[in-house]
Amino acid sequence: MAVRSINDIEAVLAAYDAYMMLERGLSENTRSSYRDDIDKLVKYLAEEGKRLSGLTLD
Repeated sequence: MAVRSINDIEAVLAAYDAYMMLERGLSENTRSSYRDDIDKLVKYLAEEGKRLSGLTLD
């Protein structure tokens, strides 16, 4: 499943979860922890009025 835009966060998260399971072979507990971290990031961005597409590594 190729996601070309990050406008639909649910599609991005579903693709990431599939990648973690199929390509990386990570356990459900590990994937759940990673999803929790991403949920925290998304919530923080919403509270700060920032968009995921505007993030940089800096």
